[in-house]
Amino acid sequence: MGSVRSCIIIACVAIISVAFLPTLPSFNVLILLFVPVLLALLTAAGRRLLPIFLALLLGLTWATGYGYLRLHQQLPPALEGLDLWVEGEVVGLPRVNERSQGFMLQVLKLELSDKAAHQLDELTTAQSLQRLRLNWYKNWREVRPGERWRLLVRLKRPHGFANPG
Repeated sequence: MGSVRSCIIIACVAIISVAFLPTLPSFNVLILLFVPVLLALLTAAGRRLLPIFLALLLGLTWATGYGYLRLHQQLPPALEGLDLWVEGEVVGLPRVNERSQGFMLQVLKLELSDKAAHQLDELTTAQSLQRLRLNWYKNWREVRPGERWRLLVRLKRPHGFANPG
């Protein structure tokens, strides 16, 4: 049962299972999962299952770490809906349809508008935003890759799979 193929399958199942959890497990839970691995080292039967336990733990740890990394890269909730001045460079090709134009903007500078000046403490956490997916709905002008823009934007956090951010 400890073949490489079995370990790969179990690691993949562990990674996929984290995606279906309602919340990400804490790292304390993952540390507790090391206990069966340590116990497996003490028994002869457990040594045969050790690669399986390690593959499961590796998959769970990788998926959980990636999930926390993606959550850390999101817009801080306090900045959602505020007007911000964003200066950046268009990266990739814009998506154009009849109602809007969407594009990725590599953030070079981020400032609060006058209306949002009371949220100044949240700006430092927003400075970690590196790339934004923007949609321009009304009176939009054509943007091209490599162009630099300064725009007044109102950002929203991604919700569900419809807006992957």
